[in-house]
Amino acid sequence: MKINFKPIYRFGILSAALPPLFLVIVYAIKDYLLIDYIHVLSAALWLGCNLFMGFIFYRIIKDLGDREKVDITVRLLPLTLFFIPSITLTTVIAGYILAFYIGLFSYSALIYIPIIVLSTILLLLSFIYYIGDSLGIIRILSHKPNVKKAIELSMRNFKVAFVQLILQVIIIGFMAYVVIVL
Repeated sequence: MKINFKPIYRFGILSAALPPLFLVIVYAIKDYLLIDYIHVLSAALWLGCNLFMGFIFYRIIKDLGDREKVDITVRLLPLTLFFIPSITLTTVIAGYILAFYIGLFSYSALIYIPIIVLSTILLLLSFIYYIGDSLGIIRILSHKPNVKKAIELSMRNFKVAFVQLILQVIIIGFMAYVVIVL
């Protein structure tokens, strides 16, 4: 099984570069409404990716054959290796920029602690599992293809997506509380 990873890297790097690039440009011009837009849009994209991977696609892929699972896993590598970690970072950084801009952290409310903890956990999940497992899949499929191990790592990414989905819904609840109540 010979896989050409160059298109994966090309598309993946482009998809990873655009969200933070937009955030840097908007931050440089100090347009906080656009930063809010980037935060909300990137959060929606990230939530959508996790909903698709962790809730919908996991149930579809688990019943497929090994060859199909590997084909799908390879096609999802730009998403799991590049885009999701990038969109995670963009969402969290844009959220912190907005929080500091409107002075949310100047209040002594304990509600911010879970938001900070959850966003840190979400970042760690993206960078440890998505990147780590995706690089592992590439390494496995590039050298001595161990299809079972590659599928195992891919399925773990789907489970991480489901965990992230749950944590995202919780953090959205906290943020809605902050916006409405505080």
